[in-house]
Amino acid sequence: MQAGTILHADLDAFYASVEQLLDSSLRGQPIAVGGGVVLAASYEAKAFGVRGGMTGRRARELCPQLRFVSGNFEEYQRLGDAAIKILGDFTPLVERLSIDEAFADVAGCERLFGPPAEIATSIRRRVREELGLPISVGVARTKHLATIASQVSASKVTLPTRRPLISSEPSKYRSNTSLPPRATKTVCTLALEATSRSAILHSASRSTSLSSLTEATGQPSYRATGTPQLSGGSA
Repeated sequence: MQAGTILHADLDAFYASVEQLLDSSLRGQPIAVGGGVVLAASYEAKAFGVRGGMTGRRARELCPQLRFVSGNFEEYQRLGDAAIKILGDFTPLVERLSIDEAFADVAGCERLFGPPAEIATSIRRRVREELGLPISVGVARTKHLATIASQVSASKVTLPTRRPLISSEPSKYRSNTSLPPRATKTVCTLALEATSRSAILHSASRSTSLSSLTEATGQPSYRATGTPQLSGGSA
């Protein structure tokens, strides 16, 4: 059976995780982004049953100690862009779905970075070490199965116990290969053409509900620009 090469990457509890990253007093505390409606909840809040889309009143009933924080769109955008950029260091075939989610096809890149499962592990490690954020990465043969795999991975996330890194400096990461980043992407692209593999499938319908975030923060909603849209066979 052909090994899966499609990755689905999703930053876990993204808005809440960013707020805890920026404010150390929120770490380990049940928090929710929003006000009248919960836009995102931390893992500590989810343990009480708090979920995105829930009314603030219901969330407080479930978790009386819940702390609400306002959204910080500029930081969400910056950190989301940085996480997606890390995926691009492994393959040029990245299809961004929203501010915190993307698909990637790593077929043809194994000789540079190892099997897809190892690439997924490297992505999780880099996002944690460089950005201080948890990310789930699922690997499978189709988008649908990769999405399920990342959701299963997210359910097993361990909360951070150390102070995360929040530097906005460009990454100094370099892969084990001696090739520069631009050459690495070229080699991956050539390998993909040589093996005649199809790229990633149609765009997934799931997206982050930033329209609600816009209403809560007054900031413009996210637009994915400059991201190649990949197409190919069917799921």
